[in-house]
Amino acid sequence: MLLVLLSVCAVAQRPGQSRRSNQSIPGSSVFNQGGGSAGPFKDSLLHRTGFEDSVTVIYQTIKNPEWRTLDTTVNDFLKRWPVPWQSLSTGNHGSAVVSQFFQPNMRAGWDHGFHAFDPFMTNLELVPLYSATRPFTQLNYILGSKTEQNIQALHTQNIRTNWNFSFRYNMINVPGVFKNQKNSHSTFLFTNRYLSKKNKYGLNLILAADKIGASENGGLKDLSLLNEVPSFSDRFNIPTNFGGAEFQQQNFLSSNIITGNRYRTSQLFLQQFINTGVVNKDQNHTSTTDPQKGYFRFEHQLNASRFQFLFEDARVDGESYQQFYDLTQVPDTFRLQDKWTTIKNTFNISRFFLGQQNKFLRAGIAHEYFQLDTGITRFTFSGLLISGAGQFQTKNKKWDIHVDALLYAAGYFAGNYELKGFLKKNNLKNETFIRLDFEQVNRTPSFVFDRRSAFRRLAGAYNELRNENTTSLSFRFEKPANQLYLELRSVSMLNYAYFDGFKSAKQTTDLFNVFQLQAGRKFRLAGKWFLYSDLIMQQTAGNAPVNVPLFLTRNRIAFEGRFFKNLKLSTGIELRYNTPFKTSGYSPLAGQFFYQNDTIIRNRPDIAVYVSAGIKRMDLFLRVENLNTFQLSPSGFFRNNFATPLQPLPGLYARFGIFWRFVN
Repeated sequence: MLLVLLSVCAVAQRPGQSRRSNQSIPGSSVFNQGGGSAGPFKDSLLHRTGFEDSVTVIYQTIKNPEWRTLDTTVNDFLKRWPVPWQSLSTGNHGSAVVSQFFQPNMRAGWDHGFHAFDPFMTNLELVPLYSATRPFTQLNYILGSKTEQNIQALHTQNIRTNWNFSFRYNMINVPGVFKNQKNSHSTFLFTNRYLSKKNKYGLNLILAADKIGASENGGLKDLSLLNEVPSFSDRFNIPTNFGGAEFQQQNFLSSNIITGNRYRTSQLFLQQFINTGVVNKDQNHTSTTDPQKGYFRFEHQLNASRFQFLFEDARVDGESYQQFYDLTQVPDTFRLQDKWTTIKNTFNISRFFLGQQNKFLRAGIAHEYFQLDTGITRFTFSGLLISGAGQFQTKNKKWDIHVDALLYAAGYFAGNYELKGFLKKNNLKNETFIRLDFEQVNRTPSFVFDRRSAFRRLAGAYNELRNENTTSLSFRFEKPANQLYLELRSVSMLNYAYFDGFKSAKQTTDLFNVFQLQAGRKFRLAGKWFLYSDLIMQQTAGNAPVNVPLFLTRNRIAFEGRFFKNLKLSTGIELRYNTPFKTSGYSPLAGQFFYQNDTIIRNRPDIAVYVSAGIKRMDLFLRVENLNTFQLSPSGFFRNNFATPLQPLPGLYARFGIFWRFVN
């Protein structure tokens, strides 16, 4: 058994990671709205100090320009895992992921519609752009049951104080517990961040390539066979709906997908800007007492991407195709494909104000080009959009106000728009944060619902869809010192488009609401014993075609602390539970989760035990999951929970991992 995982960037993209404020890092606003100095680290920091073997690595993202530090805590394994605790894979790590927390699509304009494998694919807005005092490498290696392997390797270094590059490789290979469930994913990522010494020119470059290979079995043919022990104690022997009944071996060296989804993406993001005027001399915009002084930024962004979404079955089970999709006379090899080419050019002009923290105005215009190739037909279209944004601070300097607007003025998505804004208060004395958010989005439904998509043609009859309209209001309170947070959110949706079966899609014309509450806190029980609690409550109002549980919680009881100067230790038990509800179904051919109103899933609470330790630059962990599947008669871990009505989760499962950091 051999398994490897490197998750520096996955950690970096999780909420709750270690942060530093802009004021605490020299040059911290290099790529934030206000520009900044040539780099986060000055030459004066590189003199001999006695800490030459140490390293400081910070990063920011396109979406969030605030500088952050890497999270090296060892008390929460899921910070290093791509799938969040609110979500479940469909029976196997690397399989399609369904979230039990309702999150509508809040992006106007084009969307391909294939999101079941998002946790394993690159989101350009969340890619870290690093700066490091010394060359830094991290290697992660995780070994799991059934020869599961996860590998990730990261290297970043500053060529000069104002120029950094990074390279990252991810690999997931999981043969699977059940038949026809093999997953093989990989990601290559390269970044470059440069800012001229006089802050007049800057460049960000991101190159990403994802390869997703996921076998699809469509669930079990006969769920009662789960209780046939010892005949089917090896779950790999239970017949599945897709992938055929031929004998297969669980070979971790093979990445061949016979029946399943194969997705390929390649993405390029290039951002260049020129600053003109009085560029700030320090990172806090306080180099002048005249608040009207500032500078203009002229910016160009290029996004060029290719996406291929392919379902292919070279081992057709005609009975299952007829049962679930009403398809007869299926060819020996069945294929569905959407292949996209997208190009977007954006031009922005921004005005920054010195002496006023984070105050700016921005106006922009963008042109988009799209081409769809299904292998049978080809379709091209384009769009023109305008945008504007601004951020200000109230006179008493207690509240930050941000507004953002986007409108598709012409082209295929004409009339789509986004209106977003927030009001934020940071009380540094009490270390509390309050934020109020408003979002309203009018968008064309994702293209997988369009009749020109190869996957939509499965449904046969087609009705023209109206634009979806979504309004979201939220309030969030945080106190990081106690790891305390509370968030209230109300989502209203009109003309919601959704799949309601293996091949059929609908759009509701009724207005419905989803009310959500999230809360969490760290409690000290006694000495070094702690309780970490997270809670989600969701309630729908109106005729809401969404599958969500009323109550979802995760709790960890941990014994943790620092021992023997260099040892960080955390060990304990974790419990995850959701109330019974009608969970979503999953269509393997379409790669979509769908609304179902027939089957209620009543899972046992998920129970796991773990131990993790950090010794200087090396972290180790051992985690044993699904202890809840144990039963007395017949004795063993055979009482499986379910992710969808037809797809059970594994029984007892163990993972062991090493996370190793190197300073060159």
